[in-house]
Amino acid sequence: MLESYPNLFTPMLLGKQRFRNRIAFAAVMSVCARDGDVTPELITFHANRAAGGASLIVTEPVSALRSTPAFGPQVRVYQRKNIEGLRRWASAVHDHSSGIVAQLQDSGRGNLRVQRKPFSLAPSSL
Repeated sequence: MLESYPNLFTPMLLGKQRFRNRIAFAAVMSVCARDGDVTPELITFHANRAAGGASLIVTEPVSALRSTPAFGPQVRVYQRKNIEGLRRWASAVHDHSSGIVAQLQDSGRGNLRVQRKPFSLAPSSL
């Protein structure tokens, strides 16, 4: 298999950020956050992926807009009370020499929940 992917474990530079390999952990919903807050379980979940070899962690979807109701387990990154938790989350991943980037989510026109917002933010009217 390694013959098919000779660069998989080689370092790479993306802008000014150096990654130890080309393995990224894609966003998945772990359901480890509680009430919109970062939890020790959430931090451990992502730190374990970094420790396992992923040099880039894409977080699970996080709620970035106060105007959009968050899905239950989503971390609400716009709340000041989460700043310290977000720092701990990033530090736990950085401790394994991995990068972390948040997947910001707004369901836009796809928001079919009862409390649907009266407007949508989207790149187009589609």
